[in-house]
Amino acid sequence: MKGHIFKSSLAILVVVLCVKVMAGQQVYPPELFAYADTVLYNGKILTADDQFTMAQAVAIRDGKFLAVGETSRILQLAGPQSRRIDLQGKTVVPGFMDTHLHSAFMNISFKSGQSGKVRLESLEGGLKEIEAFVKSAQPGEWVNLAGPRGPAFAALRKEHLDKVAPNNPLTVSASSDDFVANSLVMDKLSPDIPGIEKDPTTGETNGVLHGWSVGVVQWEIMPWNPPPGELLESQKEDLLKLNRLGLTTLMGKADGRAVSVLKELWGKEELTMRVRLAHQFLWQNPHGEPFLKRLGNLSGFGDDMMKIMGLSIQPVDGSISSGSALTFNPKIREFSGNPYGLYGQHKWIDTAGEQWRTLTDHENVLLANRYGWTVTSLHTGGDQAAAIHLEVYDKANQEKPLTGRWGMDHLNWVTPESMEMMKKLGVIPSVYHRSWGSVEGLDKIIFQYGADAIHRMFPAKSMIQAGLKPVAEADADVLPMASPLWNIEKFVSRKDEGGRVWGADEKLTRREALNTYTNWAAYYSGDEERLGTIEPGKLADLVVLDGDFLEVPEDEIGEIPISLTMVDGKVVYQQEGR
Repeated sequence: MKGHIFKSSLAILVVVLCVKVMAGQQVYPPELFAYADTVLYNGKILTADDQFTMAQAVAIRDGKFLAVGETSRILQLAGPQSRRIDLQGKTVVPGFMDTHLHSAFMNISFKSGQSGKVRLESLEGGLKEIEAFVKSAQPGEWVNLAGPRGPAFAALRKEHLDKVAPNNPLTVSASSDDFVANSLVMDKLSPDIPGIEKDPTTGETNGVLHGWSVGVVQWEIMPWNPPPGELLESQKEDLLKLNRLGLTTLMGKADGRAVSVLKELWGKEELTMRVRLAHQFLWQNPHGEPFLKRLGNLSGFGDDMMKIMGLSIQPVDGSISSGSALTFNPKIREFSGNPYGLYGQHKWIDTAGEQWRTLTDHENVLLANRYGWTVTSLHTGGDQAAAIHLEVYDKANQEKPLTGRWGMDHLNWVTPESMEMMKKLGVIPSVYHRSWGSVEGLDKIIFQYGADAIHRMFPAKSMIQAGLKPVAEADADVLPMASPLWNIEKFVSRKDEGGRVWGADEKLTRREALNTYTNWAAYYSGDEERLGTIEPGKLADLVVLDGDFLEVPEDEIGEIPISLTMVDGKVVYQQEGR
């Protein structure tokens, strides 16, 4: 009743004002009345709101959704200068929000003057590869290389690297937790930093680094080359490529360089994508509390285009493709030379009895919570790693109730007990299908873990049944895995690229799958009041699909073309000829 009275009163006011205007009496500022900037009509608008409301048209004004409804009504909001877009039956959905796509940010891969990969098939051959990279560098220029964690890498010591790189700081890494450095790097490290391996007989350092000492090398010692300013155009191009896939918001962990690059674009108003950053300043950081005291709590700091949503830390384990994900069940078989064992890698404990670590990154989780930060964008490969992360989250919560949106990402496998703990703590699970993007790559995982394990991967339906709202991520910036529609197709069909169906009981409905990239994804970054659905008052991010999302065959969802992408009511991508 009150709503009808309000609408009637408003209508009378409008009539009175119009009469006075026609009589030459301007009794109101012109800003009170404004037409929509853009109207999209004659389409299928999937609002992705909690009721999954569908409409025919949507009006946008001042970067926000003004109204949603039938075409005849919404067209009345268009004026002489309004842009009218006839959708001709196309589907409109909210802008896609990827919850873990840090690979789209300029980060560690740009930190060294010379970087690349070496095969390290043998110690002697690997040293020749390394020497070739060093010779291409300038004297004194940092050389940062990566190779497999096999027998040759395990045999590398600083004296080997000193011979091939006497004048260049040199690191060779096998993972984010395993480095070997030459003397020019070791001399820059304090001997008291946890993670520096020493010869058990002589007590001398041998160049092998783990854990927090790796963090000091990566984040504090390794130079920025090139500087952030030279990366602006490359970053802009990368964001535009993702706009073509319908992406309007990216989330993920970011180091200081990525933050600097994105901040420059933000200041120049040249971002075509909203960014939500999990800052990595506590990642493998042995000086956590001093950093927190100097920086203060910045969780949630920023605006609608760029915001720090929390921080991320060094995870417990590695990836399933390498066999380093930490699982409860052992692998059914191992690749020759596999260094991770049957259960995978545990980065928070000592290995092989070597006492190189006296502190673990889980203490940074507790510190972050004490200082009010949110921990999010946390890599979680195996189900045992998920349980360990949640155990530490729970410990932090008992000390001081968690605030903000805490998240865990990837979650290839997760137990029912972990799902219950997520629900208890309010932790949001983020899920991906990257490992299903290649038949050959997936077969390597099957070789290690068995086909039954693949059926249990990415249990999004079980999460929903447990009372959770899982969100979606690509964790890849290459096709097809970077595409939200490709990932949505995997949620719905549970088919790999070879057409094999895995875990059919974990299939999502199209509505649920769309929510993982829209409505529910907005909650992950704390933007549910501003983003994620097409509703009046929310920010006008949307995607026009050249097809019917609800009607195309499920294994063709990933092939629906993107006609147009809007961020803040502005077109950031439009298909040629449309």
